[in-house]
Amino acid sequence: MAKGKYQQWLEPDGLLLIEGWARDGLTEKQICKNMDISNSTLSEWKLKYPVISEALKRKKEIVDKEVENALLKSAMGFFYEEEVIVKVKDKEGNEHVTLKKVKRYEKPNSTAQIFWLKNRQKQHWNSNKDKLDEKEQDIRIKHSEIKLKQEEINTELIKANTELTKVKTDKLRGISDEIEDLEDLETRIYGDEN
Repeated sequence: MAKGKYQQWLEPDGLLLIEGWARDGLTEKQICKNMDISNSTLSEWKLKYPVISEALKRKKEIVDKEVENALLKSAMGFFYEEEVIVKVKDKEGNEHVTLKKVKRYEKPNSTAQIFWLKNRQKQHWNSNKDKLDEKEQDIRIKHSEIKLKQEEINTELIKANTELTKVKTDKLRGISDEIEDLEDLETRIYGDEN
């Protein structure tokens, strides 16, 4: 290991790279390869230099939450402090430049509000809501038409079954009448012998 190699990774740019790789989901083994060091060296550095350990811990979920919080903050508006350079005169009238903290207000960002609402309140803020309502209405109409057609078919089936039952009943009556006629004829021909 080259002497002082760790120093470049303690600088803000180095820590930002480590943090970015961790956030992008690289394993520590892959990060070691990017840093051109061994796994054991990284393990030692994590113990010896907490900033490296912290940079590795900042995973994607954490950054996503930070962005979500920043988006909400932007949508709601917020106060912040800013340092500004001001010229002041001393008692003798000489001008001096100094830094002064000024409290400022960032007004709510309507684009951030719309983005937030479209993603968090889709049912109310979807720009395609009218199109969805039309499609939903078309689906309901088609559903009603299908139900009506099913009811018509069921009514026709009931009528057909009623007619079939009537025809069967009439045929059975006719057969029954024929049997009675045959029995009467048989009685007349053979008498009461049977």
